[in-house]
Amino acid sequence: MIRQLLSTAVMLVSTVSFVSGQVVVLNSPAPWMTMRNDSIVAKAQVDTTVIKSRVVDYTLSSVIGGVTKVVAKKQVKISDVSSDAFVAKVNSSILGGTDYLKLEWAADSQKGEISPIGILALDKMPKVAPLQAKKVDSAAALKAVADIVKDDQFVKCGARTFALAWNQDALYIVVKKTADTAGLVFGIDGKNGKNAFAAYPDRFVCLKQDAVWGKHYDRAIEKTSLKYNEIAWNNEITKEIVGEKIVIRMPWYDTGIVPFDGRQAGFAAFIKDKAAASYPEKAKQPIPGTWGTFVLVK
Repeated sequence: MIRQLLSTAVMLVSTVSFVSGQVVVLNSPAPWMTMRNDSIVAKAQVDTTVIKSRVVDYTLSSVIGGVTKVVAKKQVKISDVSSDAFVAKVNSSILGGTDYLKLEWAADSQKGEISPIGILALDKMPKVAPLQAKKVDSAAALKAVADIVKDDQFVKCGARTFALAWNQDALYIVVKKTADTAGLVFGIDGKNGKNAFAAYPDRFVCLKQDAVWGKHYDRAIEKTSLKYNEIAWNNEITKEIVGEKIVIRMPWYDTGIVPFDGRQAGFAAFIKDKAAASYPEKAKQPIPGTWGTFVLVK
C-alpha cells in the first residue's frame, strides 16, 4: 500500500512539473530571484520522453541599460529527468534594480526564458552598523519625540540629517530643517530580505520641504526595460514641525512590521536633487540589498 502511494506521489509530481506544457521546467533560477553569488546553475526538470535529442541549450544574457549582451552559452546532455548544469560565472557581486540577467533554454523545437534574475553577494557588501531607533513613550506627542531625540542620534544623508525613534504604535523619523530644501526619500523593507529588486511591500516615505507622503511600486518588464511604476500608498502618516525639526509619524500597521525590542528591518535614505546622496553611502533605491538596517532598541 505504501509503495502504491509513493508511486502515485511520484506520478503527481511529474505531472505538475510539466503541466505548463514545457519540456523543460526550470526550478532555479526563477523570475525575480536574487542569487547570492555570481555562479549561475540551471536546475531543471526535463521531459526526456519528448526531447529526442536529449540536449538542452542554455543562453545566459545580461540586460543593462536596456542593452542585451550574451554572457555565456552552454549545451547540456540530459541523462535523467532532473538536471543541474553550471552555465556561467558572471563576475559581478551586484546586479539588480533596472538591470538584470535572463536565462533562455532551447530543446529540439521548444524554448523558454526566465527573467529577471538578480545578483547580490551579501558577503561582498560593505558592512554597515545598524541604525538605532530609540524607544519613546507610547503616550508621547510628536513635540515630545522631537525633544527626546538628541543630537548624537542624528546621521547624515548628504546635507540633510535625521534620526529614528519608535514605540509600540509607530516609527518616527525626525529630520532637522536646513537651508538646503533637498527632498528626502526613506525606504523601508520590513522583511529585510536584501533583494536585488524593489518589491511591492517595500515602502517609501517622501519629504519635500514640509510635505510628506508615501508611495510604493509595482514592477514589470517591458521589452528589455525593467519598469517600476509608482503607486500611491494609502497610509496614515502624519507630521509636525517642532522648532527646527520635522517629526514624521508612521503607524506600524501601515508597514506590516510587528515592533519589538531588537526587531530589524531594511532601511535607507536618498536625496535625488542636484547633489544626490544616500544613507548608507552608495545605497541604490531600487536595490534593497544595498540598503542598511535599522534596529529597535530600548
